[in-house]
Amino acid sequence: MINGRPNCTCPPGYTFMDGNNLFGGCKPNFPLGCGVEDESEKMEELYEIKELPNVNWPLGDYERLEPYSEAECRTSCLQDCSCAVAIYGKRCWKKRLPLANGKVEMGDTKALVKIRKGAPLDYPGPICTNKKQDKYSILTGSLASSVVFNGLLLIELEEATDNFKEELGRGSSAIVYKGNLKFGSSNVVAIKKLDKLTQEADREFRTEMKAIGRTCHKNLVRLVGFCEEGTRRLLVYEFMTNGTLANFLLGIPKPGWNTRAKIALEIAKGLVYLHEDCETPIIHCDTKPENILLDDCFTARISDFGLAKLLASNQSRTLTIIRGTRGYVAPEWFRNVAVTAKVDV
Repeated sequence: MINGRPNCTCPPGYTFMDGNNLFGGCKPNFPLGCGVEDESEKMEELYEIKELPNVNWPLGDYERLEPYSEAECRTSCLQDCSCAVAIYGKRCWKKRLPLANGKVEMGDTKALVKIRKGAPLDYPGPICTNKKQDKYSILTGSLASSVVFNGLLLIELEEATDNFKEELGRGSSAIVYKGNLKFGSSNVVAIKKLDKLTQEADREFRTEMKAIGRTCHKNLVRLVGFCEEGTRRLLVYEFMTNGTLANFLLGIPKPGWNTRAKIALEIAKGLVYLHEDCETPIIHCDTKPENILLDDCFTARISDFGLAKLLASNQSRTLTIIRGTRGYVAPEWFRNVAVTAKVDV
């Protein structure tokens, strides 16, 4: 424990992104990803697997293989340029960067971490140990090349919000509170706390983590931290001073048409980024004025990714159950056909 927080190190072949911040995530000491290797060389000749027992990153999976032997799981990850880690237990789960919200948990699973042969090893992590926890330890930070989350303890967020005193808003499964928590150059944050942990609410929590963990754009709200302790699920976002677009449009005085056009263009830029510029394309599935926030310069920021749908890099449409808010749902949802990014427009 360090000042009441778990002690973290990095997985084999990875080092801290910031040596002064042991909760800020890790980066690979070697090139990893599609298009970084000489096509004449086989992936399995360049990389090897290092094992981490009882480690799992619940987010980041993009393919499940079963029934699969451990040897088949290893080979599949080695031959796949998108695979950074495979979790093997009764199934083989392949995961890509960035990885976040990981855990050390008791069980029969193991993490098969792919590293470049000859890469300097720094074992293990960002595995954060906490001797006071018997069943598992929190794995804070993210294993990423660009996006970093801060793993936070529940007690820190209780102190930051004065025990969740000031409510900013609420949805069907979560309440958002204002808090004071030092990060970057700002102190003020918005903390989204699940009101009740149901299977659906937990799924939305993980979807939101997975979706926004793959993004970095000026027209998207930035996730700066998370907390997962027992049945508690919380997400920490940068605070948007001017609230929701819905309230802004209905406020007094009414915004002029130049301002409205500027905000519409900013929302469009955010959606283009999600649909076309992310390595993993994202359909938001719930774009509405209540989910567009305005910062201190009245710049539009898309928020609330709980219903988002992640696509494969070569996928443009998907079949899925109806998602979104009544009154904002696109007609194709009711036709039982594959939906595309157009449902966000």
